[in-house]
Amino acid sequence: MDKELLDHLNEIHTTKLGIERIKKNLLINEDVVNYIKNKIIKKDANIYRKGKNYYCEVDNIIITINSYNYCIITAHKKKRELRDLYDKDGNKTNRTYYKGDSIPKGYYPMVVMVVIRNSEGKFLMQKRSITKGGDWGVTGGHPKSGETPIEGIITEVKEELGLDFSRKEFILYDSGCDGKDCYKMYFVNADIDIKDIRIQKDELSEVRWFAMEELKHMVETHELNSNQISCFNKVCDYLNK
Repeated sequence: MDKELLDHLNEIHTTKLGIERIKKNLLINEDVVNYIKNKIIKKDANIYRKGKNYYCEVDNIIITINSYNYCIITAHKKKRELRDLYDKDGNKTNRTYYKGDSIPKGYYPMVVMVVIRNSEGKFLMQKRSITKGGDWGVTGGHPKSGETPIEGIITEVKEELGLDFSRKEFILYDSGCDGKDCYKMYFVNADIDIKDIRIQKDELSEVRWFAMEELKHMVETHELNSNQISCFNKVCDYLNK
């Protein structure tokens, strides 16, 4: 969370045009400035600065505020991401769901992850922002509706790291359905200069190369969450074959 914006909470204002725009976008009739301030101070608000503006994501709303004069430029509801649903065997069905919606019984979202290793035998890890949990992990996410799992992981790499992996050779080393999600785990060899990575700042705070011994220690000390531990245990099994 960007504390500077909170320190200037009393300076937040907007224009007459801004009031009209925000009321129309959010379908509200109350005082716009007070409404926005109350959203910004919520504990789960994700506040970050990008260029000349602050952005606040909260309650499925994105608020844009000028970082120089603290004028609310606009606020609008986030477009909800549509995703495909799969059966227990990992086959795509004709059912879809929007991110955040409950999943119908007998259907499962698809989760894709990729383990990236360089020629030194080190693995690329990314640290999520504090508002996203602050934990280390591999690149991954959910394919958008219409994307195959491979297309989905290429999209995730592009969005989170700013890298084009469309020509990389992805090796599927594990897949299945755990009763909550269907998943596909991929492995890629790639030499990447950290300076060439452009992280998605509202999602990530840092990327680093880790040696396998460092990762094994993180597994032993539970510095990685259960999903990441499972991911690396399985990639170790794959690499040891």
